[in-house]
Amino acid sequence: MNLISRLFRKGGEQADGEIISIPDDLRAPDTVGVVQGPSPADIWPALFLLQNLSVSFPGTEQSLWAREDDADLAALAGRPPSVYRISGRSCPPGQKPQGRSIVILAGGRSDASTDAFLLSTGARVRVAGFPCAGANVVVRTGDRPLPESLHFLCGSLGMASDRNYRPRPLQQDESMARKVLSPTAGAPTPYIAAGRAAAEILGKSRAEMPLRVVLMDDPKGPVAGMDRATRAAVLAGAAAAAVDSPGLWAAACAFGIPVAGLDRHGDFPSWAPGPSRSVPGFLESWSLLVRRGWGV
Repeated sequence: MNLISRLFRKGGEQADGEIISIPDDLRAPDTVGVVQGPSPADIWPALFLLQNLSVSFPGTEQSLWAREDDADLAALAGRPPSVYRISGRSCPPGQKPQGRSIVILAGGRSDASTDAFLLSTGARVRVAGFPCAGANVVVRTGDRPLPESLHFLCGSLGMASDRNYRPRPLQQDESMARKVLSPTAGAPTPYIAAGRAAAEILGKSRAEMPLRVVLMDDPKGPVAGMDRATRAAVLAGAAAAAVDSPGLWAAACAFGIPVAGLDRHGDFPSWAPGPSRSVPGFLESWSLLVRRGWGV
């Protein structure tokens, strides 16, 4: 109990003066939910947190507050939640969780807008993995990579973790992806998903590219114009990925795809095993992937 008590700021008192009830608010909430952080890449840890909440509180009402462009991906959660789109800094009254409630912030950072939104949910217990103004419970996950940091956070609060979970696209999105990539047969040959800059680097270095390459961010490519869920299905169906953006990196790691990443600016989410910070390191990572193979 002392450990749980130390997780709470201000001795367990909320900004509005309401006292958190320990352990009832943690053990028997009426509602649970997740708020996506400020980055589009934060939708992926949000899905893992939703799964852990489903395992911990089966049958409990579950919500996700997501960024406009990412809300459709909530369907990939094991038990799809009620989905609300974040608009501005304040949670509308009709979306606020009722009764004993737990809301967790998904992501490795926050900003003023996200802090304000998290606070405005009015949830009794507002959790983050780092100190931020919107949370009244902080579980310092340290330098643990994703998704282990999420499991550590949940475990510290006495919640369960589903370590076997991976998001999976809906069948309709997988069908649409196959149809776009292989209009005639509907059965595309194995392919690599890549960002344009990453594919360019591999091409210029004459790195081995044993499969067809599908560019995920080409405005004139086959993926252009797809909705978010269908693009995710394309990525999930790849044999491997070579990426140079935080969003593609997070998605590939969440799906468990063998991936080589180039993180020039040090802003990729901390999914294991970690991206490369330099072109030579990226090329070496790709070479290792090719030598190891990926069982296509």
